[in-house]
Amino acid sequence: MTNQKKEENKFDIFDDIKTYQGCEYKENIEVGLNDSIKSCDTTQWSNNGYNGKLSTLCKNFINLYYKLYPSELDNNGNTNNKHAEYLNFWFNNKLKTIPINSNEEQNIYSNLKNIYSTIDKNNRIKDKINKIQEDDYIKLNTLNNLYTNYIKLDTRVSDKSDEKDNFTGNAEKCIENFKDGIKLYLQKIDDDNFYKALHKFSVLYKIARYKLASIGKLEVDPLPLLEEEIAKKKLEDACKSFENILKDFPEYKKYNEFNNKTNEQSICVKYCDKIFNLEKTNKDIKIVCIKLATNLDNLSSKTSISANHSERCSYMNYWTYNIIMHALNNISDNDKKIDLLNIINNLLFYINDKLPKEEKCNYYINNDLDKWKEEKDLHDYFKNYSKIEESASDNSKNTNYCEYIFYINSLYEKYVHSCCTYFSNNHYWNDCKAYFNCEEQYNPHNLYLKLNCQELSLDKFKTFKRVTTPVPIDYKFSPAGRRFSKKQPKKKQKITHNLNEPNRQTSPKKEVNYVNKSSKKERIRIAYQTT
Repeated sequence: MTNQKKEENKFDIFDDIKTYQGCEYKENIEVGLNDSIKSCDTTQWSNNGYNGKLSTLCKNFINLYYKLYPSELDNNGNTNNKHAEYLNFWFNNKLKTIPINSNEEQNIYSNLKNIYSTIDKNNRIKDKINKIQEDDYIKLNTLNNLYTNYIKLDTRVSDKSDEKDNFTGNAEKCIENFKDGIKLYLQKIDDDNFYKALHKFSVLYKIARYKLASIGKLEVDPLPLLEEEIAKKKLEDACKSFENILKDFPEYKKYNEFNNKTNEQSICVKYCDKIFNLEKTNKDIKIVCIKLATNLDNLSSKTSISANHSERCSYMNYWTYNIIMHALNNISDNDKKIDLLNIINNLLFYINDKLPKEEKCNYYINNDLDKWKEEKDLHDYFKNYSKIEESASDNSKNTNYCEYIFYINSLYEKYVHSCCTYFSNNHYWNDCKAYFNCEEQYNPHNLYLKLNCQELSLDKFKTFKRVTTPVPIDYKFSPAGRRFSKKQPKKKQKITHNLNEPNRQTSPKKEVNYVNKSSKKERIRIAYQTT
C-alpha cells in the first residue's frame, strides 16, 4: 500500500454502531424541552415545501447529539471524534432521503451550524458537520450497510430455524455489500483509508463467523478475500495494457475476423434454438452462443486468418476466451456462470457433430479460465514475436514492451519444461503446439536484450532471468530414438494425446513434429480430429 502520513481514518467511524443504532431508534425523545429543538420549528426549517421533513430531521439531529454527548459527561469533556464523524454521516445520509434542491444544501448546513453551536459548549462537533463529498459518502454508506448487517450476526444464535435463516440472510447481505466495497476500492486502488476500513471489517466478520460456527453451530459463507481481488484487478489492468501492445499487429488483428462477423439468423435457428430456448435465455448467454455458432459454422471459409484449418481453429479457441470472460463478468451468480459454460459446451459439441470432418474444431470449456488465459497469452506472444522484435527500435514504447516481456517470461518459465522435450541430436518434441513454440529463438530473454530492458530504471527489469530450456536427453534412450537414428526424411508421427489439456479438447489425435532446433520456419500447429 502507498505510504501516507498518519492521520485519522475518515472511514473508521462505525466502532459504536450498536450505540448509534440504538440511539437512532429513540429519535424525538425530549422534543420541545429546549430552545434548540424549538429552533427547528422556524420558517427556515418548516415552511420550505418539504412537508416538515427538514424540521423533523433537525430535531432528530439534536436528540442524537444529546444521546452521544449527554450533559452529565460535560465535566469529563467527552471528545470522541468518531461520534462527531458518525453524526455528520448520519445527517448527510438522512438529508439524501429528502429531495433537496442542490442550491439549498449550503443554507441548510449553515442554519444547522447556527443551531448546534448553541448546544455544543465544548466544541465537540465544531466545524465537523459538513456536506460529504459524493465519493466518500458512497464508501461510508457501503460501510454503514456492512456494519448494520454485521451487528445482526454478532449476537447469540438460538436453535430456532427462522433465526438461523436470518443470520444466513444477513451474512449474504454482508458478502454482497463487501463485494460492493471491493469494487469501490478498485476504482481508486491507492485509497489506503478505505482499504484499511474494509480490512478491519473483514477481521470482525471472520470473528463473528467463527462464533456462529463454534457457539451457534451455524455455518455462513466467508467474505471474498480482499487481497486476492486486488491482485486480480492489478493483473486485469496489466493484461489490458498488454493487449494494447499487440492490438495493432497483423496476427492479433485476426481475432477481429471473429468479432466483425455478422451474426446470421439462419445459423442461429439451425443450432442455437436446438440447444436452449432463446426467448428465456440470459441476453449475454444468447449473444455469446450466436457469435460462437456463426463463427464456428463459417470457420472453414476464414482463409484470411490462415490457409490451415488447424491454425484457424486455434484462433477460434482463444477468441472464445475473450467473449466468455466478457459474459462472465456481467454474471454474479456462480450457478448461472456454470449454466453458461454448460450451454456453450453443448452448443460446441452439437455444431461440430453436424460439420464435415475437415471443418470440425473440437474444444470445450471448464472453469479453469486462468490456465486458458495463460495459454492464449503464450499463443499470442509467439504469433506476434516478429512484430515485437521489429518494434525494438521505438524507444518510446520500450517500457511497455519490457513490462510485457517480463510477464511472458514468467509464463515461459512455467510451461517450457512441461511442453518441450529436447534431445541430444538437436531435435525436440513439442507437447503444446497449440500455444507454445520450443524454438530457442523465441526465448523472451532475446527480446529483453533487443529492447534494452536492462537499461530501464525499474529494478525488476534488472532482475530479469533467462529461462533455461530442459536438459537434452539422449535420443537413443527415448521412445523415438530408433526413428531418429535412421537418416530418413522428416516425417510426422501420430501420438494419441489430448491437445493443450483434456479439459478443453475432445480427445483429438495430435500430430507431433520432430524438427531440428535450427529451423526457424516451423509454425505452431494444432491438430483437431473428431473422436
